[in-house]
Amino acid sequence: MELKLNREALCLNEVVYDGISEQSVEMDYILPDYYPDIFKILKCQLTPQVISYNTASDKLIYDVVVRIKVLYLAQESNQVKCIEQRYTYSKTLDLKKSCDNPLVTIVPKLDYCNCRAISERRLDIRGAVSCKVKVSCTGEQNIVSDACGLGVQTRKLQLGYAGSKIYTQKQFTIREEIELSDSKPSAFSILRHDAVANVSDFKIISNKIIIKGDAKVTMLYSASDEGDIDTLEATQAQIQLSQIVDLNGVSDEFECFVDMNVVTSDLTIKTDENGDSRIIACEIVICAICVAHKMTNVEVVSDAYSTEYSCRYSTIPLKTEMIPTIIDKTFMVKSSAEHNEGDINAVCDVWCSISNVVTRASSENEIIVSGTLNTCILAKSDEGPIYLEKSDIFDHSIDVDNLSRDSNFLPTVKVVSCSYSLASNNTVEIKAEVGIKGCLYEVKTVDGIDEITVDTNKPKERDLSYALKIYYADEGEGVWDIAKRYNTSVEAIMEENELEGEVLEQRGMLLIPIVG
Repeated sequence: MELKLNREALCLNEVVYDGISEQSVEMDYILPDYYPDIFKILKCQLTPQVISYNTASDKLIYDVVVRIKVLYLAQESNQVKCIEQRYTYSKTLDLKKSCDNPLVTIVPKLDYCNCRAISERRLDIRGAVSCKVKVSCTGEQNIVSDACGLGVQTRKLQLGYAGSKIYTQKQFTIREEIELSDSKPSAFSILRHDAVANVSDFKIISNKIIIKGDAKVTMLYSASDEGDIDTLEATQAQIQLSQIVDLNGVSDEFECFVDMNVVTSDLTIKTDENGDSRIIACEIVICAICVAHKMTNVEVVSDAYSTEYSCRYSTIPLKTEMIPTIIDKTFMVKSSAEHNEGDINAVCDVWCSISNVVTRASSENEIIVSGTLNTCILAKSDEGPIYLEKSDIFDHSIDVDNLSRDSNFLPTVKVVSCSYSLASNNTVEIKAEVGIKGCLYEVKTVDGIDEITVDTNKPKERDLSYALKIYYADEGEGVWDIAKRYNTSVEAIMEENELEGEVLEQRGMLLIPIVG
Protein backbone atom coordinates (compact mmCIF):
# COMPACT_ATOMS: atom_id res chain seq x y z
CA MET A 1 0.00 0.00 0.00
CA GLU A 2 1.29 3.43 -0.92
CA LEU A 3 1.24 6.61 1.07
CA LYS A 4 -1.38 9.02 -0.27
CA LEU A 5 -1.30 12.70 0.63
CA ASN A 6 -4.22 15.06 0.12
CA ARG A 7 -3.18 18.68 -0.28
CA GLU A 8 -5.02 21.94 0.21
CA ALA A 9 -4.09 25.31 -1.26
CA LEU A 10 -4.38 28.08 1.34
CA CYS A 11 -4.78 31.66 0.14
CA LEU A 12 -2.56 33.63 2.51
CA ASN A 13 -1.83 37.33 2.66
CA GLU A 14 1.85 38.10 2.13
CA VAL A 15 3.48 41.47 2.80
CA VAL A 16 5.92 42.23 -0.01
CA TYR A 17 6.89 45.71 1.19
CA ASP A 18 6.62 47.50 4.52
CA GLY A 19 8.71 50.60 5.04
CA ILE A 20 9.04 54.39 4.97
CA SER A 21 10.13 56.41 1.95
CA GLU A 22 11.44 59.96 2.49
CA GLN A 23 11.70 62.98 0.20
CA SER A 24 13.14 66.46 0.70
CA VAL A 25 11.27 69.55 -0.54
CA GLU A 26 13.21 72.63 -1.62
CA MET A 27 11.83 75.69 -3.37
CA ASP A 28 13.16 79.18 -4.06
CA TYR A 29 10.11 81.33 -4.82
CA ILE A 30 9.95 84.89 -6.13
CA LEU A 31 6.65 86.73 -5.74
CA PRO A 32 4.81 87.74 -8.93
CA ASP A 33 4.58 91.47 -9.62
CA TYR A 34 0.90 91.65 -8.61
CA TYR A 35 1.64 90.44 -5.03
CA PRO A 36 2.54 93.04 -2.36
CA ASP A 37 5.84 92.88 -0.50
CA ILE A 38 6.24 90.52 2.44
CA PHE A 39 6.17 92.00 5.93
CA LYS A 40 5.68 88.88 8.05
CA ILE A 41 5.17 85.20 7.32
CA LEU A 42 2.17 83.89 9.25
CA LYS A 43 2.12 80.25 8.22
CA CYS A 44 3.86 77.97 5.75
CA GLN A 45 2.08 74.67 5.30
CA LEU A 46 3.24 71.66 3.29
CA THR A 47 0.56 69.03 2.62
CA PRO A 48 1.66 65.87 0.83
CA GLN A 49 -0.97 63.92 -1.11
CA VAL A 50 -0.58 60.69 -3.09
CA ILE A 51 -2.22 61.28 -6.46
CA SER A 52 -1.55 57.93 -8.18
CA TYR A 53 0.33 54.65 -7.99
CA ASN A 54 0.81 51.51 -10.03
CA THR A 55 2.71 48.25 -9.80
CA ALA A 56 4.76 46.78 -12.62
CA SER A 57 6.46 43.43 -12.09
CA ASP A 58 8.27 43.76 -8.74
CA LYS A 59 8.16 47.58 -8.64
CA LEU A 60 5.81 50.06 -7.00
CA ILE A 61 5.72 53.50 -8.57
CA TYR A 62 3.77 56.28 -6.89
CA ASP A 63 3.35 60.00 -7.47
CA VAL A 64 3.03 62.64 -4.76
CA VAL A 65 2.06 66.28 -4.93
CA VAL A 66 3.09 68.53 -2.04
CA ARG A 67 0.77 71.51 -1.81
CA ILE A 68 2.71 74.52 -0.48
CA LYS A 69 0.69 77.34 1.04
CA VAL A 70 2.19 80.47 2.57
CA LEU A 71 0.07 83.00 4.44
CA TYR A 72 1.81 86.33 4.96
CA LEU A 73 1.16 89.93 5.97
CA ALA A 74 1.83 92.60 3.39
CA GLN A 75 4.03 95.64 4.02
CA GLU A 76 2.41 98.69 5.62
CA SER A 77 -1.11 97.21 5.64
CA ASN A 78 -3.35 94.61 7.24
CA GLN A 79 -3.56 92.59 4.04
CA VAL A 80 -3.36 88.83 4.41
CA LYS A 81 -2.13 87.14 1.25
CA CYS A 82 -1.82 83.51 0.26
CA ILE A 83 0.80 81.98 -2.02
CA GLU A 84 0.09 78.50 -3.32
CA GLN A 85 2.53 76.30 -5.19
CA ARG A 86 2.92 72.60 -5.93
CA TYR A 87 5.94 70.36 -5.69
CA THR A 88 5.57 66.96 -7.37
CA TYR A 89 7.79 63.90 -7.29
CA SER A 90 7.73 60.18 -8.06
CA LYS A 91 9.18 57.25 -6.15
CA THR A 92 10.00 53.71 -7.26
CA LEU A 93 10.24 50.97 -4.64
CA ASP A 94 11.46 47.40 -5.04
CA LEU A 95 9.02 44.72 -3.88
CA LYS A 96 10.02 41.28 -2.62
CA LYS A 97 8.31 39.75 -5.62
CA SER A 98 5.87 40.61 -8.38
CA CYS A 99 2.17 40.21 -7.60
CA ASP A 100 -1.12 40.83 -9.34
CA ASN A 101 -3.65 43.31 -7.94
CA PRO A 102 -1.81 44.03 -4.67
CA LEU A 103 -3.35 45.95 -1.79
CA VAL A 104 -1.32 49.15 -1.53
CA THR A 105 -1.51 51.48 1.47
CA ILE A 106 0.43 54.75 1.27
CA VAL A 107 0.13 57.19 4.17
CA PRO A 108 1.94 60.51 3.55
CA LYS A 109 3.01 62.87 6.30
CA LEU A 110 4.97 66.07 6.80
CA ASP A 111 8.23 65.60 8.69
CA TYR A 112 9.24 69.25 8.97
CA CYS A 113 8.83 72.60 7.26
CA ASN A 114 10.90 75.79 7.33
CA CYS A 115 10.11 78.99 5.44
CA ARG A 116 12.01 82.28 5.57
CA ALA A 117 11.87 85.51 3.65
CA ILE A 118 15.26 86.14 2.04
CA SER A 119 14.00 89.53 0.89
CA GLU A 120 10.70 91.35 0.64
CA ARG A 121 9.88 89.41 -2.54
CA ARG A 122 11.72 86.15 -2.19
CA LEU A 123 10.97 83.02 -0.12
CA ASP A 124 13.20 80.10 0.70
CA ILE A 125 11.12 76.99 1.53
CA ARG A 126 12.70 73.83 2.91
CA GLY A 127 11.04 70.73 4.24
CA ALA A 128 10.77 66.97 4.16
CA VAL A 129 7.87 64.57 3.70
CA SER A 130 7.67 60.83 4.04
CA CYS A 131 5.28 58.05 3.10
CA LYS A 132 4.61 54.90 5.09
CA VAL A 133 4.12 52.24 2.44
CA LYS A 134 2.70 48.76 2.85
CA VAL A 135 2.07 46.40 -0.06
CA SER A 136 0.49 42.99 0.35
CA CYS A 137 -0.85 40.40 -2.04
CA THR A 138 -2.60 37.07 -1.90
CA GLY A 139 -0.52 33.98 -2.56
CA GLU A 140 -1.15 30.24 -2.38
CA GLN A 141 0.57 27.86 0.01
CA ASN A 142 0.09 24.09 -0.40
CA ILE A 143 -0.22 22.10 2.83
CA VAL A 144 -1.18 18.52 3.69
CA SER A 145 -4.84 18.18 4.70
CA ASP A 146 -4.94 14.35 5.05
CA ALA A 147 -2.76 11.26 4.68
CA CYS A 148 -3.46 7.52 4.56
CA GLY A 149 -1.48 4.35 4.00
CA LEU A 150 1.66 2.78 5.53
CA GLY A 151 0.19 3.14 9.01
CA VAL A 152 0.35 6.93 8.96
CA GLN A 153 -1.64 8.67 11.71
CA THR A 154 -2.47 12.37 11.41
CA ARG A 155 -3.47 15.05 13.84
CA LYS A 156 -5.73 17.62 12.18
CA LEU A 157 -6.38 21.21 13.04
CA GLN A 158 -9.57 23.00 12.05
CA LEU A 159 -8.49 26.36 10.65
CA GLY A 160 -10.85 29.22 9.91
CA TYR A 161 -9.43 32.35 8.29
CA ALA A 162 -10.16 35.13 5.79
CA GLY A 163 -9.32 32.94 2.82
CA SER A 164 -11.24 35.01 0.27
CA LYS A 165 -10.01 38.60 0.17
CA ILE A 166 -10.68 40.96 -2.72
CA TYR A 167 -9.98 44.64 -2.90
CA THR A 168 -9.90 47.62 -5.19
CA GLN A 169 -9.34 51.36 -5.19
CA LYS A 170 -11.09 53.80 -7.49
CA GLN A 171 -10.46 57.49 -8.04
CA PHE A 172 -13.32 59.69 -9.15
CA THR A 173 -13.90 63.42 -9.47
CA ILE A 174 -16.87 65.39 -8.20
CA ARG A 175 -17.62 68.84 -9.54
CA GLU A 176 -20.07 71.00 -7.68
CA GLU A 177 -20.91 74.68 -7.51
CA ILE A 178 -21.53 76.15 -4.08
CA GLU A 179 -23.45 79.39 -3.78
CA LEU A 180 -22.54 81.66 -0.88
CA SER A 181 -25.36 82.30 1.56
CA ASP A 182 -27.10 85.66 1.62
CA SER A 183 -25.39 86.48 4.91
CA LYS A 184 -21.95 86.21 3.31
CA PRO A 185 -20.30 88.88 1.11
CA SER A 186 -19.02 88.12 -2.38
CA ALA A 187 -15.65 86.45 -2.72
CA PHE A 188 -12.59 88.02 -4.25
CA SER A 189 -9.83 85.50 -3.47
CA ILE A 190 -9.57 82.20 -1.58
CA LEU A 191 -6.86 82.14 1.07
CA ARG A 192 -7.30 78.62 2.43
CA HIS A 193 -9.50 75.58 1.93
CA ASP A 194 -9.79 71.95 3.06
CA ALA A 195 -11.95 69.03 2.05
CA VAL A 196 -12.66 65.75 3.86
CA ALA A 197 -14.71 62.81 2.55
CA ASN A 198 -16.83 60.48 4.68
CA VAL A 199 -18.83 57.31 3.99
CA SER A 200 -22.35 57.35 5.40
CA ASP A 201 -23.59 54.04 3.92
CA PHE A 202 -22.80 51.38 1.37
CA LYS A 203 -24.64 48.49 -0.24
CA ILE A 204 -23.33 45.29 -1.81
CA ILE A 205 -24.84 44.03 -5.03
CA SER A 206 -23.45 41.41 -7.39
CA ASN A 207 -19.84 42.38 -8.22
CA LYS A 208 -20.41 45.99 -7.17
CA ILE A 209 -20.49 48.24 -4.11
CA ILE A 210 -22.69 51.33 -4.04
CA ILE A 211 -21.21 54.01 -1.77
CA LYS A 212 -23.00 57.02 -0.34
CA GLY A 213 -21.34 59.80 1.57
CA ASP A 214 -20.40 63.44 1.56
CA ALA A 215 -17.50 65.81 1.13
CA LYS A 216 -17.20 68.63 3.66
CA VAL A 217 -15.52 71.74 2.29
CA THR A 218 -14.23 74.57 4.48
CA MET A 219 -12.60 77.74 3.20
CA LEU A 220 -11.36 81.20 4.14
CA TYR A 221 -11.77 83.92 1.55
CA SER A 222 -11.26 87.63 1.16
CA ALA A 223 -14.26 89.75 0.25
CA SER A 224 -12.17 92.54 -1.35
CA ASP A 225 -9.13 92.92 -3.56
CA GLU A 226 -7.34 94.59 -0.65
CA GLY A 227 -7.33 91.37 1.41
CA ASP A 228 -7.63 93.34 4.64
CA ILE A 229 -8.12 91.30 7.81
CA ASP A 230 -11.57 92.87 8.29
CA THR A 231 -12.74 91.48 4.95
CA LEU A 232 -11.92 87.82 5.64
CA GLU A 233 -14.80 85.37 5.80
CA ALA A 234 -14.90 81.67 6.72
CA THR A 235 -17.57 79.37 5.33
CA GLN A 236 -18.27 75.70 4.82
CA ALA A 237 -20.46 73.46 2.69
CA GLN A 238 -21.40 69.81 2.43
CA ILE A 239 -21.58 68.04 -0.92
CA GLN A 240 -23.55 64.81 -1.17
CA LEU A 241 -22.02 62.11 -3.32
CA SER A 242 -22.55 58.52 -4.45
CA GLN A 243 -20.37 56.17 -6.43
CA ILE A 244 -20.55 52.65 -7.86
CA VAL A 245 -17.32 50.69 -7.48
CA ASP A 246 -16.72 47.46 -9.40
CA LEU A 247 -15.43 44.68 -7.15
CA ASN A 248 -15.45 41.43 -9.08
CA GLY A 249 -16.56 38.47 -6.96
CA VAL A 250 -18.14 40.38 -4.08
CA SER A 251 -21.54 39.27 -2.77
CA ASP A 252 -23.63 39.35 0.41
CA GLU A 253 -21.45 36.53 1.80
CA PHE A 254 -18.56 38.97 2.18
CA GLU A 255 -17.90 41.41 4.99
CA CYS A 256 -16.70 44.72 3.58
CA PHE A 257 -14.64 47.71 4.64
CA VAL A 258 -15.28 50.91 2.67
CA ASP A 259 -13.57 54.27 3.05
CA MET A 260 -12.99 57.46 1.05
CA ASN A 261 -10.07 59.87 1.14
CA VAL A 262 -9.60 63.21 -0.61
CA VAL A 263 -6.70 63.10 -3.07
CA THR A 264 -6.79 66.71 -4.26
CA SER A 265 -9.23 69.60 -4.05
CA ASP A 266 -9.41 72.84 -6.04
CA LEU A 267 -11.74 75.80 -5.52
CA THR A 268 -12.28 78.66 -7.95
CA ILE A 269 -14.52 81.73 -7.77
CA LYS A 270 -17.19 82.25 -10.45
CA THR A 271 -19.77 84.95 -11.04
CA ASP A 272 -23.50 84.35 -10.79
CA GLU A 273 -26.18 85.54 -13.20
CA ASN A 274 -26.00 89.01 -11.64
CA GLY A 275 -22.27 89.27 -12.19
CA ASP A 276 -21.44 88.90 -8.49
CA SER A 277 -18.65 86.58 -7.34
CA ARG A 278 -20.86 84.36 -5.23
CA ILE A 279 -20.29 80.95 -6.81
CA ILE A 280 -17.49 78.65 -5.62
CA ALA A 281 -16.71 75.91 -8.14
CA CYS A 282 -15.34 72.80 -6.42
CA GLU A 283 -13.36 70.05 -8.11
CA ILE A 284 -12.49 67.27 -5.67
CA VAL A 285 -10.67 64.06 -6.54
CA ILE A 286 -11.62 61.25 -4.16
CA CYS A 287 -10.21 57.75 -3.76
CA ALA A 288 -12.68 55.04 -2.73
CA ILE A 289 -11.18 52.01 -0.99
CA CYS A 290 -13.09 48.71 -0.83
CA VAL A 291 -11.84 45.54 0.86
CA ALA A 292 -14.06 42.43 1.10
CA HIS A 293 -13.44 39.29 3.18
CA LYS A 294 -15.10 35.88 3.40
CA MET A 295 -14.42 33.15 5.93
CA THR A 296 -12.82 29.92 4.71
CA ASN A 297 -12.58 26.71 6.78
CA VAL A 298 -9.92 24.08 6.07
CA GLU A 299 -8.29 21.12 7.80
CA VAL A 300 -4.55 21.28 8.31
CA VAL A 301 -2.38 18.33 9.37
CA SER A 302 -0.23 19.59 12.24
CA ASP A 303 1.41 16.33 13.41
CA ALA A 304 1.96 12.86 11.97
CA TYR A 305 3.65 9.52 12.62
CA SER A 306 3.51 5.97 11.29
CA THR A 307 2.74 2.92 13.42
CA GLU A 308 4.64 0.72 10.96
CA TYR A 309 7.70 2.57 9.65
CA SER A 310 10.10 5.35 10.41
CA CYS A 311 8.39 8.61 9.47
CA ARG A 312 9.53 12.19 8.98
CA TYR A 313 7.70 15.35 8.10
CA SER A 314 8.44 19.03 7.53
CA THR A 315 6.33 22.00 8.62
CA ILE A 316 5.92 25.57 7.53
CA PRO A 317 4.49 28.47 9.57
CA LEU A 318 1.10 29.62 8.31
CA LYS A 319 0.23 33.22 9.16
CA THR A 320 -3.51 33.52 8.68
CA GLU A 321 -5.63 36.65 8.97
CA MET A 322 -9.02 36.38 10.62
CA ILE A 323 -12.04 38.33 9.41
CA PRO A 324 -11.03 41.84 10.51
CA THR A 325 -12.69 43.98 13.13
CA ILE A 326 -13.90 47.14 11.41
CA ILE A 327 -12.87 50.17 13.47
CA ASP A 328 -14.94 53.28 12.81
CA LYS A 329 -14.75 55.63 15.78
CA THR A 330 -14.83 59.36 16.44
CA PHE A 331 -13.72 61.23 19.54
CA MET A 332 -13.14 64.81 20.63
CA VAL A 333 -9.81 66.49 21.25
CA LYS A 334 -9.92 69.77 23.17
CA SER A 335 -7.26 72.43 23.00
CA SER A 336 -6.73 76.09 23.79
CA ALA A 337 -4.38 78.78 22.55
CA GLU A 338 -3.45 82.05 24.22
CA HIS A 339 -2.34 85.35 22.75
CA ASN A 340 0.09 86.79 25.29
CA GLU A 341 0.57 90.17 23.65
CA GLY A 342 -2.92 91.63 23.91
CA ASP A 343 -6.60 90.93 23.43
CA ILE A 344 -8.20 88.98 20.60
CA ASN A 345 -11.01 90.98 19.00
CA ALA A 346 -12.28 88.25 16.67
CA VAL A 347 -11.31 84.90 15.24
CA CYS A 348 -11.22 84.74 11.45
CA ASP A 349 -10.51 81.07 10.94
CA VAL A 350 -9.41 77.90 12.73
CA TRP A 351 -8.20 74.74 11.03
CA CYS A 352 -6.70 71.51 12.33
CA SER A 353 -4.61 68.63 11.04
CA ILE A 354 -3.30 65.31 12.37
CA SER A 355 0.33 64.14 12.38
CA ASN A 356 2.63 61.53 13.97
CA VAL A 357 0.00 58.78 14.22
CA VAL A 358 1.15 55.65 16.07
CA THR A 359 -0.84 52.58 17.13
CA ARG A 360 0.11 50.15 19.87
CA ALA A 361 -1.49 47.40 21.91
CA SER A 362 -1.73 48.13 25.62
CA SER A 363 -3.33 44.79 26.52
CA GLU A 364 -5.07 41.83 24.92
CA ASN A 365 -8.30 43.82 24.74
CA GLU A 366 -7.18 47.39 24.06
CA ILE A 367 -5.35 49.26 21.33
CA ILE A 368 -4.10 52.84 21.70
CA VAL A 369 -4.04 55.33 18.82
CA SER A 370 -1.73 58.27 19.50
CA GLY A 371 -1.00 61.36 17.47
CA THR A 372 -0.65 65.12 17.41
CA LEU A 373 -3.45 67.58 16.77
CA ASN A 374 -2.04 70.68 15.07
CA THR A 375 -4.26 73.75 15.37
CA CYS A 376 -3.85 76.97 13.39
CA ILE A 377 -5.72 80.17 14.28
CA LEU A 378 -5.99 83.37 12.27
CA ALA A 379 -7.44 86.22 14.35
CA LYS A 380 -7.34 89.98 14.68
CA SER A 381 -6.46 92.35 17.48
CA ASP A 382 -6.20 96.09 17.86
CA GLU A 383 -2.71 95.91 16.34
CA GLY A 384 -3.89 93.94 13.29
CA PRO A 385 -3.78 90.28 12.18
CA ILE A 386 -2.34 87.67 14.55
CA TYR A 387 -1.54 84.05 13.97
CA LEU A 388 -1.51 81.38 16.71
CA GLU A 389 -0.41 77.78 16.52
CA LYS A 390 -0.80 74.94 19.02
CA SER A 391 0.14 71.24 19.02
CA ASP A 392 -1.50 68.77 21.40
CA ILE A 393 -0.67 65.09 21.82
CA PHE A 394 -3.68 62.79 22.14
CA ASP A 395 -4.20 59.14 23.10
CA HIS A 396 -7.40 57.32 22.32
CA SER A 397 -8.10 53.78 23.49
CA ILE A 398 -10.24 51.31 21.54
CA ASP A 399 -11.64 48.15 23.11
CA VAL A 400 -11.15 45.04 20.96
CA ASP A 401 -11.32 41.27 21.40
CA ASN A 402 -8.45 38.78 21.18
CA LEU A 403 -5.69 41.23 20.34
CA SER A 404 -2.44 39.37 19.65
CA ARG A 405 1.17 40.44 19.21
CA ASP A 406 0.89 39.91 15.45
CA SER A 407 -2.33 41.90 15.07
CA ASN A 408 -2.18 44.40 12.22
CA PHE A 409 -3.84 47.83 12.28
CA LEU A 410 -3.00 50.72 9.96
CA PRO A 411 -5.86 53.22 10.36
CA THR A 412 -6.76 56.43 8.62
CA VAL A 413 -6.93 59.24 11.19
CA LYS A 414 -8.35 62.59 10.11
CA VAL A 415 -10.09 65.67 11.46
CA VAL A 416 -13.80 65.40 10.67
CA SER A 417 -14.70 68.86 11.94
CA CYS A 418 -13.53 71.55 14.35
CA SER A 419 -15.21 74.36 16.23
CA TYR A 420 -13.95 77.19 18.41
CA SER A 421 -15.01 79.87 20.89
CA LEU A 422 -13.41 82.82 22.66
CA ALA A 423 -13.03 81.70 26.27
CA SER A 424 -11.56 85.03 27.37
CA ASN A 425 -10.10 88.19 25.89
CA ASN A 426 -6.94 86.38 24.86
CA THR A 427 -7.79 82.65 24.78
CA VAL A 428 -9.36 80.56 22.03
CA GLU A 429 -10.81 77.16 22.90
CA ILE A 430 -10.93 74.52 20.18
CA LYS A 431 -12.86 71.27 19.85
CA ALA A 432 -11.77 68.91 17.09
CA GLU A 433 -13.74 65.82 16.11
CA VAL A 434 -11.22 63.17 15.06
CA GLY A 435 -12.16 60.05 13.11
CA ILE A 436 -10.32 56.71 13.20
CA LYS A 437 -11.16 54.15 10.54
CA GLY A 438 -9.49 50.95 9.42
CA CYS A 439 -9.35 47.14 9.53
CA LEU A 440 -7.88 45.48 12.60
CA TYR A 441 -6.57 42.07 11.56
CA GLU A 442 -5.97 39.36 14.12
CA VAL A 443 -3.12 37.22 12.81
CA LYS A 444 -2.77 33.62 13.96
CA THR A 445 0.33 31.56 13.25
CA VAL A 446 0.11 27.76 13.13
CA ASP A 447 2.55 25.14 11.87
CA GLY A 448 1.21 23.05 9.03
CA ILE A 449 2.81 19.98 7.45
CA ASP A 450 3.82 20.41 3.84
CA GLU A 451 5.52 17.02 3.33
CA ILE A 452 5.46 13.55 4.91
CA THR A 453 8.08 10.89 4.14
CA VAL A 454 7.82 7.22 5.20
CA ASP A 455 10.92 5.02 4.95
CA THR A 456 9.62 1.48 4.16
CA ASN A 457 13.17 0.16 4.56
CA LYS A 458 13.01 0.94 8.29
CA PRO A 459 10.06 -0.92 9.83
CA LYS A 460 9.40 -0.30 13.51
CA GLU A 461 10.29 -3.11 15.91
CA ARG A 462 7.37 -4.61 17.83
CA ASP A 463 7.08 -6.91 20.82
CA LEU A 464 4.13 -9.07 19.84
CA SER A 465 4.22 -11.09 23.08
CA TYR A 466 1.38 -8.92 24.46
CA ALA A 467 -1.59 -7.04 23.00
CA LEU A 468 -2.15 -4.41 25.73
CA LYS A 469 -0.09 -2.15 27.94
CA ILE A 470 -1.18 -0.43 31.12
CA TYR A 471 -0.56 3.32 31.37
CA TYR A 472 -1.36 5.67 34.24
CA ALA A 473 -2.40 8.99 32.71
CA ASP A 474 -2.55 12.45 34.27
CA GLU A 475 -5.48 14.82 34.17
CA GLY A 476 -5.44 16.98 31.03
CA GLU A 477 -3.15 14.65 29.09
CA GLY A 478 -3.89 14.29 25.38
CA VAL A 479 -4.73 10.93 23.83
CA TRP A 480 -2.75 11.90 20.70
CA ASP A 481 0.49 12.28 22.68
CA ILE A 482 -0.07 8.91 24.39
CA ALA A 483 -0.83 7.16 21.09
CA LYS A 484 2.26 8.63 19.45
CA ARG A 485 4.46 7.62 22.39
CA TYR A 486 3.26 3.99 22.32
CA ASN A 487 3.10 3.75 18.53
CA THR A 488 -0.60 3.04 18.33
CA SER A 489 -3.64 4.98 17.13
CA VAL A 490 -5.94 7.45 18.85
CA GLU A 491 -9.00 5.50 17.70
CA ALA A 492 -7.69 2.28 19.25
CA ILE A 493 -7.09 3.89 22.67
CA MET A 494 -10.44 5.67 22.72
CA GLU A 495 -12.34 2.54 21.69
CA GLU A 496 -10.55 0.29 24.18
CA ASN A 497 -11.15 2.68 27.09
CA GLU A 498 -14.56 4.02 25.94
CA LEU A 499 -13.33 7.62 25.98
CA GLU A 500 -15.56 10.45 24.74
CA GLY A 501 -12.92 13.13 24.31
CA GLU A 502 -9.28 13.31 23.29
CA VAL A 503 -8.28 15.16 26.48
CA LEU A 504 -8.42 13.19 29.72
CA GLU A 505 -10.63 14.78 32.36
CA GLN A 506 -9.10 12.94 35.33
CA ARG A 507 -6.17 10.79 36.35
CA GLY A 508 -6.53 7.07 35.83
CA MET A 509 -5.41 3.86 34.23
CA LEU A 510 -5.55 3.40 30.46
CA LEU A 511 -5.26 0.22 28.43
CA ILE A 512 -3.02 0.82 25.45
CA PRO A 513 -3.73 -1.60 22.58
CA ILE A 514 -0.75 -2.43 20.38
CA VAL A 515 -1.60 -1.93 16.72
CA GLY A 516 -0.17 -4.78 14.61
